[in-house]
Amino acid sequence: MNSIKFYALPILLLSMLFSQPDPYDGMCWEFNDLTGQYSWVDCNGGSGFDIDISGCTDPLATNYNPMATIDDGNCYYFNPTCLQTECGQMLQAGFTCEQILNDEAFYNVDCTLCYEDCNITLIYGCTDSDAINYNSQANYDDGTCEYDENGCGSGLILDCSGDGDCCPEGWLGDNWCDGEEQQFGCDLTCYDNDGGDCEETQENIYGCTDETADNYNPEATIDDGTCLYNGCTSGEVPDCNNPEVCIDAFYIGDGWCQDGSDSNYNFDVSCYDNDGGDCEEQVELDLALTLISPQGGDYIEDYTNVNVRWEYEGSDSLGITLSFNCSYYMGGGLVEVENNIDLRNGSAIVDLSTDINGNAIEAETIFANFKIVASDSTGASSEIECSDEFILGNPEGEINAHFMHEDQSSVLLDWAWMEDQTIVITREAILDLQEQGYEFISIYDTDGVHTDDCDDHDTTGSVTLSTIDIRTGSMQEVHTQFLTLPCGFDYCYEDGDRIMGYLPDNQIHFSTGYFGQSEYEMMPASPQMLNNTMMFDNNTYIVDEFTVGLFLHNQTVSTVDDRDWDRFNVYGKVTNHQGSTTRTCNDDGVCDPDESLVDCFDDCCLVPGTGENADWCFVENIDGISNFEDNLSNGNYLPAGTSSATLNYRVWLLDDDDVEVVKTIDTEIDYQADVLFCEGIGDVNGDGSVNVTDVISLIGHILETALIIDPILLCEADLNGDELYNINDIVALVGIILN
Repeated sequence: MNSIKFYALPILLLSMLFSQPDPYDGMCWEFNDLTGQYSWVDCNGGSGFDIDISGCTDPLATNYNPMATIDDGNCYYFNPTCLQTECGQMLQAGFTCEQILNDEAFYNVDCTLCYEDCNITLIYGCTDSDAINYNSQANYDDGTCEYDENGCGSGLILDCSGDGDCCPEGWLGDNWCDGEEQQFGCDLTCYDNDGGDCEETQENIYGCTDETADNYNPEATIDDGTCLYNGCTSGEVPDCNNPEVCIDAFYIGDGWCQDGSDSNYNFDVSCYDNDGGDCEEQVELDLALTLISPQGGDYIEDYTNVNVRWEYEGSDSLGITLSFNCSYYMGGGLVEVENNIDLRNGSAIVDLSTDINGNAIEAETIFANFKIVASDSTGASSEIECSDEFILGNPEGEINAHFMHEDQSSVLLDWAWMEDQTIVITREAILDLQEQGYEFISIYDTDGVHTDDCDDHDTTGSVTLSTIDIRTGSMQEVHTQFLTLPCGFDYCYEDGDRIMGYLPDNQIHFSTGYFGQSEYEMMPASPQMLNNTMMFDNNTYIVDEFTVGLFLHNQTVSTVDDRDWDRFNVYGKVTNHQGSTTRTCNDDGVCDPDESLVDCFDDCCLVPGTGENADWCFVENIDGISNFEDNLSNGNYLPAGTSSATLNYRVWLLDDDDVEVVKTIDTEIDYQADVLFCEGIGDVNGDGSVNVTDVISLIGHILETALIIDPILLCEADLNGDELYNINDIVALVGIILN
């Protein structure tokens, strides 16, 4: 057995290394403090050491070890027939008879051939408890089990349904229902018993039981509270301006001015008999506000202490108070953060980390927006909103890295401070469609946010996110396309904006065809797909090919405005490199062919980073997108012979002054070459020298007490090149140490 040989390795190894038999009698290992290494010396001087070897010292035992000097009490004695079974192999591996037999079913082994060695007497008989001649004392089934004619065991009768099931005989005549609907699922109606067929019970049917409701169900027996009246549930009424929206009925007749189309609560119940009626038309203030700060593009690191400044003109200034509102998401709704500020102050210090009620807000964002609302005691108001987003704190954007090709020649970076979907369509996929004569590739969502008008109640529908013209005349040369698709947002209900785009968890649809003529759906193939459907999951998909499918009817094409992605700086560096044949550089300021960023940072990094990026190399400045392809074959990233390395990346967002303000979470991607750079000298622990410590590392890997996972060190450990790690590699390593 492999396990027995495996457990015996320490004994064999240590006997070879530290108690060598003839011709090494009288020799020992000795540690030399000057060299820091062990030497093979004459033991007669008493300076060396011997090692006790524990094991079975009884020559009559099955596992007798002639090298053992101390008996470990684990001798065992089994006949050859037992040892050839799985049970016998477990006994050899150190299991006791009691351990195996107590859990024989768990281990799924047959130990009958080892019963004699385990002092167990074989009792032959029928071991099936369903048989009529079942022997509870038998431990070895001799094939003599007998059964009733009906196929059931003792005390059981056949189910009348004909499905072959067996039921307890005691259920006959017990006065319980024995029919097809019997509660235990057994039909006993074909027997002479006092139960008979069960009475048919009425099935509970849930639904609306009110005859006056829109959705009355005459077959319902239990009302489940789903009754609708004019499309709304009980206690609600349809909005007078938008019947698809339901309003709590208690707003009717409450005396508040909230019932008209200009209601403060954004609903209209003026068509009902109530005491509120339409709100009186509010008069706007004679007031013009100008927001001085914050402004779009500002970077506000301390968002708990923001200086808001404004100017105003107009006849209305007395008794005017201001309300400050901030949004924290792309197109997000407004959150009131301060109120009752005197207009005439001109400035105020505001904490943007809590709302007006003191509730905490996750404020760090690059999409902050600000709004001031001025009002008087009559409700007349005036407002002004920041024209663009500004940055709060240090939001951490996300960044991912993917290898683009199997040859690992390029890496795709994808980053964002908001939801977006990256689609990479390879050159091969485009060429295949182009050769078939198709003119475009479109990506769309059949149920995305397809309008930016908050007055449009039909918020979702088909929206085309990107279209690529692949006609030969429009493309000088076909290249892989990197597309960033925008996620849709709808914060209209919070006085925010509606932004067109896809909705997460919807299916990603592709189409191709001929401009102004016909369009066909396509199915994509991608190594990132976990199933047959590609979903919008705010991740990255690399499409290798398409399968053209059915003709599309009346496919609606919508346009999506480009997002403001601002500008980004991309940095990279290489760490944890293994096996490089180039370990020096000439530091002449020129990146020579045999130099690389791995070992010659000063020569091969054209633009070194500064400050927090001091040990990073500037890769490129990106404008208007959120992805970037880094070709590892350019820029001398990795030298020839590199077997593995870690490629690190980070991306910084620039403000309007091109100052790096916030960065993504640093990411890394592991590079693994097809051919490992392995010297084969036995440096198993990677410390640069070959000695007894490498033997100890190899032993730990073989015994699985300290596994080696580094591919270079594993290569060094396989000294005979058979892709196995065993005593042969130890012998070879000892031979190298002893020359």
